[in-house]
Amino acid sequence: MQSAIGHGVRGFRVPTTSRFSSNGLVLSETLHEGGASHADHAHESAYFDMVLAGAHVEQFAGGCFELVRSHLAYRPAGSRHRNRVSTAGARCFNIELGREWLIRHDVTSLLPAGPRTFEDHRLKHSMWRLARELRSPDPWSSLAVDGIAIELVAHSARCRTGTRPPHWLATVRELLHQPTGIPPTLADLGRAAGVHPSHVARVVRRHFGCSVGEVLRSHRLAAAVERIKATTVPLSVIALDCGFCDQAHLTRVMRRMMGVTPGRLRRETIGAARPRTAATSKTGPEASPILPE
Repeated sequence: MQSAIGHGVRGFRVPTTSRFSSNGLVLSETLHEGGASHADHAHESAYFDMVLAGAHVEQFAGGCFELVRSHLAYRPAGSRHRNRVSTAGARCFNIELGREWLIRHDVTSLLPAGPRTFEDHRLKHSMWRLARELRSPDPWSSLAVDGIAIELVAHSARCRTGTRPPHWLATVRELLHQPTGIPPTLADLGRAAGVHPSHVARVVRRHFGCSVGEVLRSHRLAAAVERIKATTVPLSVIALDCGFCDQAHLTRVMRRMMGVTPGRLRRETIGAARPRTAATSKTGPEASPILPE
């Protein structure tokens, strides 16, 4: 184990407390300052990471992850995303799977094609075992890490076996992607899909990599951000139009996920360029750069 200055990220370096590198695998523990924001970036290698303490929100072209303690996520090499750390900060454990390691073990095809989260206890157990190897290395750690990493990839593949999207998922996606109006409940989604609401919840997490609430919240927040930046409509009206209970609710969600309030966002936008009027604004999923397809 050795000290390091950062995690393998294109464009900037994240403070790292410890690092272990062997045979194309890199284990690291990273610290993220409370309230920090990491601009759009990509990692050079495919990697898994698990939150050990604190929380952070990650936004990417396919959706949004809200990651708290023990949450586990995966990103392919080159997958672009941006992060906002909670005010309490975050500490994460990461394992980077180098291209040469993936080729040597012929496991590239077993990895997910895009970002996703995992709830499976087997993957989390593998991550905790890897974290222990990082913290207490010995002469046999390289061999142990190699074997556990293969287990990790195998478990991730088992979680995705037989996961062809059901035909009704397109209907659910359309309802979740509506930028305004009363947000659908899980019961509403179940009725529209013709299946039990709990089944909707499981399938959405399996295919979108996050919960129904997280998908809905990220789309509604993106719609609100677009209107705040592009119009002079009162913030209270935007909050209600986008399905939030009131302006205070919008403020809480935006501060947690973006680290900025609606008022501050509008002031910064006005400082950069005069906003358009409500009549010329553009809202909807196509207006947001962070929404799932």
